[in-house]
Amino acid sequence: MEVEVLSAGQGDDEELRALRAWLREDPQLREAVILLVEAEEPETMGGVLEAVHVVLGDIAAVGGFAVSLATWLGTRPRARSRRLRTGGREQELPGRADSGQVRALLEEPADEDLRPAPEGERR
Repeated sequence: MEVEVLSAGQGDDEELRALRAWLREDPQLREAVILLVEAEEPETMGGVLEAVHVVLGDIAAVGGFAVSLATWLGTRPRARSRRLRTGGREQELPGRADSGQVRALLEEPADEDLRPAPEGERR
C-alpha cells in the first residue's frame, strides 16, 4: 500500500521533514520506504515539499503506520488537519486523529470498489 501525507500549506516543509524522521525511527516501519516528495513548481529554485510518501509492505505495517502517524499528530503543538492520499483518492484527517481514524481512512474502499459488478460477475 502506498500513502501520502500531504502538506498542510505554505511553510510546512519542516513539519513534513519531522514526520519523515519520526516514521523512520519507528521499528514497525523499518521495511517501509519513506520519501519526501517535492512539488512540481517550475518557478521555484529550491524544492517545496508536497508530501511524505510511504510504501507499506504488509498489513502489520499499515497498523504500525496508523499508530505512528496518530502519535506524531498528537505531539504537534498546533493541531492541523492533514490530507491523506491513497488508492487514487484524498481524504481529510483531523489534526488530533487517533490510530483508529487513520486506519479507517486507509482501509476505506476506493471508488472503483463501490461500483456494482457487471451482470454475472462476482467481486
